[in-house]
Amino acid sequence: MCSSDLASLSYETGAAGPPTSATITFQTFRGTAGSAQSFQSGMILASEIGPLAGKAYFVTGPALDAYNSNGGPSGDLGAPTSDVRVVNALNQQDFEGGTIRFANGATRATVAKNTRQPIVFATPSTVIAGSAVHLVAGGFNNGVSVTVSQSGQPDFLVTVPAGSYAWDVWVPSTAPSSVITVSAT
Repeated sequence: MCSSDLASLSYETGAAGPPTSATITFQTFRGTAGSAQSFQSGMILASEIGPLAGKAYFVTGPALDAYNSNGGPSGDLGAPTSDVRVVNALNQQDFEGGTIRFANGATRATVAKNTRQPIVFATPSTVIAGSAVHLVAGGFNNGVSVTVSQSGQPDFLVTVPAGSYAWDVWVPSTAPSSVITVSAT
């Protein structure tokens, strides 16, 4: 876990408390990849690949209980996309796949899930010859088969147990400049 993530929570003497587990890696149904670590008072999730790259969020209290009940980062909610904030007099935390809300002092939270929307992205979005690109097709329901099409390559079929599929492609140094289209259905 990044020390700057802990620094924002005052390390072990702050809101998170001391760590209670080792860091684990995750990949969400949208293809966001990162690491998570449990602490005495919550969990910090740091996204390293995908649209949320470079962001870290703290999940705690009733939100953490609801989040874990829905599979944590590899479940229906995916990675957090915000910290807890007050919306219409309720505490709310947003995730890739929905929202968790709870009142001050509550022991239970309400989960509202979003309909999954397919997404394809590349990291980096512009690639130079002689380098690699990380591709992700995500946002699918768990366990479905997805046909992936890529310009100049034969289509291939993958099953996405957790809703996403990621792969790396090496672009040869002799590759001409062009636009490559990747789609998944």
